[in-house]
Amino acid sequence: MSEGSSERGPAHPGTPPLCALLGLAPRPSHAQPPEPAPVPEAALVAARAEGAHAADLRWQAVLAEREQAHAIELAAARAGAEAIVDAAADCLADLLLAALRAVVGQLPPVDAALLRALAEEAIRALPEQAGGMLRLAPQDLAACGLEPPEGWGVRADPSVPPGTVRAELGPRLAMAGLEQRLAQLAAALLAEPRS
Repeated sequence: MSEGSSERGPAHPGTPPLCALLGLAPRPSHAQPPEPAPVPEAALVAARAEGAHAADLRWQAVLAEREQAHAIELAAARAGAEAIVDAAADCLADLLLAALRAVVGQLPPVDAALLRALAEEAIRALPEQAGGMLRLAPQDLAACGLEPPEGWGVRADPSVPPGTVRAELGPRLAMAGLEQRLAQLAAALLAEPRS
């Protein structure tokens, strides 16, 4: 190289010409990154405590979510069990009512004592006044010969079902009979609180 070319050459031996023009020294390829400053022990303890607290908060949130999901599942299971018990109780009550109706349908005609009790029940359902009409199924009236209370008359009425007494007091009407008692029994069975 000539002298003129040596003046244009790099300012530092081994420096590329661009670095020389900008006045920068190249970084040695074997240079180590600077060592981090030592962290004080108190900062390390505080960072560990903060990390442990954050982890504990996350774990508490996970437990709360699991507990809430469990409560929802438990409520759904209880509601399902109650629905099954209610359905079974309703089915049992219907079965019992059907069995009672089948038994009542096979009984002989109603006796006089039962018809008197039904007549008294129907009369009690009306306001206390003397006089009125008791109506019975023709076969019930023929079979028992019901003697009405004072002031009341008795008539056979084919529209009245067997085992039923209809008491009429002017425009007021009351009925008492085996079917009504069965219906009351069924309603009581269905209305029973289940535990």
